[in-house]
Parts: sequence; structure tokens; C-alpha cells
Amino acid sequence: VTLISAVIPAIILSPVMIGAPLPALADLPWFLALGVVGNAGVQLLARSYAHIEAQAAAVMEFTALPWAALLGWFIFAEPVAPATFAGAAIIAAACLWASRGKASPIDPQQATIP
Repeated sequence: VTLISAVIPAIILSPVMIGAPLPALADLPWFLALGVVGNAGVQLLARSYAHIEAQAAAVMEFTALPWAALLGWFIFAEPVAPATFAGAAIIAAACLWASRGKASPIDPQQATIP
């Protein structure tokens, strides 16, 4: 999991691929630290996905849209379209609905068959 999430972006975003000059030698420890933090984050995500039910993880994965809209608005001052707000509201409602408690199982002794 971390190999794909680290190597592919490293190749695509390397200064050689995009035609940018190489970073200064003094900046390399920062890049190394960012790589370690990013790798740790992906490892934690992979570990959490291994311990969660697929039906719960699938619904929570859709929260990327509200997070992207919120961060784009705060950090980049991008306006958020009304359709994005509607989609985020639907996603939030679905996540809340999916996170509610499980129904108690039906006792076969009490079930009636017509």
C-alpha cells in the first residue's frame, strides 16, 4: 500500500519529471521528514482499513468531497458551488445514518410466518 502511494507520486512529482531545478541540499531533511510523516499516515490508514467493516469504510470514504470543499474554501479561497453543498449534506446524512446502531436480531421463536 505504501509503496504505491509513495513511489508513484515521487516519480510524477520529482523535479526531473516536471522540469524544475533540484532542491537545495539544506531542504532535503524537510523532504525526508515529509516522506516519513506521509508514509506513517498511509500505514495507519491501511491498518485502520484492515480492522473496519467494509460497509462502514465505504460510506466514510465519501467524506472526501466535504473535506476537499472545506479545505479549498479555507486555504485557496475557492468558492463552493451550491451543488457541492447539497452533495456534502447528502454525504453527511448518509454517514450519520450508516453509523447508527445495529438492529437487534429477530428471535426465531417470536417470529411469525403468515
